[in-house]
Order: sequence, then C-alpha cells, then structure tokens
Amino acid sequence: MESTMLWSNNTGPLSNLRVSNSAVEAVAFQAGFFAFATPDARASVKSFLEELQKTRLQETAPTLDLAVQAVGLAFCATVSRNKSAAEKATELYIKTLRGHSRAVAASSRSIVPNVCTSVMLSFFEAIQPTILMSDAYGMHLSGAWRMLIAAGDISTQPLLWQAANHCLCQQLLAMLMSPRSYLSNASDTWPVFEHLCSQYTAAADFVFDRLLVELYVLADFYIRKSYQHKSARYPKDAPSKLDNLWKEFQEVQKSLTDEQKDSFKGVMTLTLSYFACSWILIALLHTETHTLQSEIDLRQGCEMVLNCVKLLKERKSTCVHVRLFFPLVIVQLYSPIEDYRTQAKDYIETWLRKAVYNGLGAPNAIQITTTEV
Repeated sequence: MESTMLWSNNTGPLSNLRVSNSAVEAVAFQAGFFAFATPDARASVKSFLEELQKTRLQETAPTLDLAVQAVGLAFCATVSRNKSAAEKATELYIKTLRGHSRAVAASSRSIVPNVCTSVMLSFFEAIQPTILMSDAYGMHLSGAWRMLIAAGDISTQPLLWQAANHCLCQQLLAMLMSPRSYLSNASDTWPVFEHLCSQYTAAADFVFDRLLVELYVLADFYIRKSYQHKSARYPKDAPSKLDNLWKEFQEVQKSLTDEQKDSFKGVMTLTLSYFACSWILIALLHTETHTLQSEIDLRQGCEMVLNCVKLLKERKSTCVHVRLFFPLVIVQLYSPIEDYRTQAKDYIETWLRKAVYNGLGAPNAIQITTTEV
C-alpha cells in the first residue's frame, strides 16, 4: 500500500494530518514516525532510530516489529487526533508487552532485538503514555539498560551502542521524573552502568558521550542524597573529570574549521547545555557550604541552558528536542529565578504540542518530584 493513500492530507502542516478510516494499520505510519524523529541528513551525530531503520532488524524480529508498528500508529494517532488509531495503538502495545515478556524469558541470545524492543516501548510511552505503570517510560529504559550487561563489547555493535547512548541520555530525564522509581531499580541498573562505563568512555568519539557518564554519576548522587541521605557518597573526582572534559570541549571548538563549525553546531550547542546541567547539579550539591558561589553558578548554569535552547529551538530535528527535555526540566525544577523557570516551562509546552512527546512533560516531573521529597 502506498504511503500517499494513507493520509487524507499529506501536504499541510503535521498537525492537520488526518488518518484514513481504511488505513489504521499501515507501514507508512512507521515511515512517518521515523522521518519525524530521526535527525536530518546534515546531522553530525547519528541516533538509535536512524541505526535501527538502517539495519531493518524488525523485519526478522516479530516482537520488535510489533513495537515499531505500535509506535508508528501512536505517532499517527497523536498528530491526527484520531481516537480509533490511539485505541489500536494501545492494543498493539499490550500485545507487544506480552510477546516481549516471553521473548526476554525464553532466550538470552536475542539481546539485540530485545534491547531495541524495550527502547521502542519507551518511545511509545513518550508519545502516548499509558496508565498501565506509573513510570513505564523509565522502566522500559532501565529494562533495556539491564539487558546490555550480557551484550559484550557494545562499541563493535553500532545498534547496541546507539541504544545504550539513548538509554543513558534519557535515563537522566527519567531520574528527575520519578526519582523513587529510579532508586528502586538502582541495585540492578547501577552495576550495568559500572560494567559499561569503561568501554563506553574509551570508545566514545564525542565529548558529549563521555559527559553523559559524568552527569549520570552526579544525578545518581543527587537523587540518593535527596532521598536516601546516609547511603550517598559524593563522587569527589567528578568536578576534576568535568573540568578536563570542558577543556577538551574547548580545544575541539578551537580546532574546527568554519565549515565544521556549521556542521557540528547542533551537537556542540547540545553539549554546552549538558555542561550547564553539570554546573547546576554541582551547585545544588554545594549550596550548604558555598552559598554565594553556588547561587552564582546555579543562575549562570540555568541561563546557559536557556541560551542553548534558544539557538536550537528552530531546528527541525526532534531528536535534538527530546534530548533538551532534561536540561529544561532541570531549569524548571531548580532555577532560583522565576523568569527562567517560566521560560523553561514555555519551551517544553511548545515542544509537547509540536513534537508529540506527551509523556515527557515537565509538569509531570515537577508533580512527581515535589510530592516525593
């Protein structure tokens, strides 16, 4: 079936698309989602979805194929406001969950499709959140993460490498959205992090990838300190590691040609926003002993995040937008300046309308975080 037959209007804005009654289940919905969610051809950094689309693994993995269908249909239902498509997407999601549970229990040799299925299920929760579990988004990510411990050297497996990168990045957001849920699974997920950490940092081509590792350590400590108090130990080498990464990042910036600066502008700005997040977290951890300097660092970190978002807000790549939810939620939760919190909230609400990731809203994060403290 041709994709042009599946939309009643495929020439107008995305929000005006309507699903044809006869095409609730269609491959074109998957293509529509992949086209929407992957970086454009000029992007300097590849993504998990792009790698999955290239390998076409779902064609030989039935449960993964169901997960991709469910996500494609959920995307279609969201942009078209089509209730019947949303209901069908939920049916596919439930069917996928059942098949996935059986697949994970039956074989440890199907690691790659099982990891990818968990990641795709997290995308479903990001687009069309269910009430099956209170933190299904984070649970699917941590499920994929736990399976990676049996994957061997992921640096030689591009699809698993991208899956690990995606999980690491998005688990930072999941930590903020449901800190108690994160802690309840930390005994399983932290050993995986430690297992993958050395090969991940050694093989990472970009400063951003290694920065994610240090942010994970900081975020883990901050959450443990906030909720478990005595069990938390400050990672003393974190500031020096971040300083070294920052110096490396600055050297990379200086070494780029004008053409390269244009090509890498997106990833460099995104990296800068995540450095700002590290400054915010360190400032929050030192407010008791360095009140004045911490206040300055906290304010400057929040300002830096918003400046980066301002530069990236017009980019069409929703892959970038998804990764900016974490910095924006940090600003909305912890900025000492009300105007900064309002700006972060406005950016998120705008992207929720445009990017269809309704399950990643900061209002949910704030509600969960503040009620659990």
